[in-house]
Amino acid sequence: MKRNKKKILNFIIVSFVMLVVFTSNIFATNDPLSVINNLSNLLFSFMRVIGTIMLGLRNS
Repeated sequence: MKRNKKKILNFIIVSFVMLVVFTSNIFATNDPLSVINNLSNLLFSFMRVIGTIMLGLRNS
């Protein structure tokens, strides 16, 4: 039971650190293409974070 709690705590800590480290600012502009590119970058950043977390859980 202790090991499960430790894994959950590690997951929460890693998730929080990833959320802080991989955040990106998105600024609104008048150019619609720029807005779409910013949204695309945000979505790919989220996918990268989720993939990193899943990879970390798989190896632990």
